[in-house]
Amino acid sequence: MSDQDLKQSLEHVQTEIDAVTTPDDEKHRTLMERIRLELSEALDPDLDNDYESLRERLEEAFIHFQDDHPRLGAAMRRAIDVLSIGGV
Repeated sequence: MSDQDLKQSLEHVQTEIDAVTTPDDEKHRTLMERIRLELSEALDPDLDNDYESLRERLEEAFIHFQDDHPRLGAAMRRAIDVLSIGGV
């Protein structure tokens, strides 16, 4: 996994999250906000990142959002794959 591949895949998830209307369901809204925060932290070069936690959160979110938001689901799947290839 190159840093560039990881950065691009995480930025793509962030873009797709921003394009989704905030879910009405409290659990989905909370999950989406958590993903936004973890993505911001993962993309901040000044922070040590817990990519394993991010991968787990993306996997959880993927299950919840893949049917209603297929583009977001696809972006999450790609990011999960990139993290997995990198050994996370």
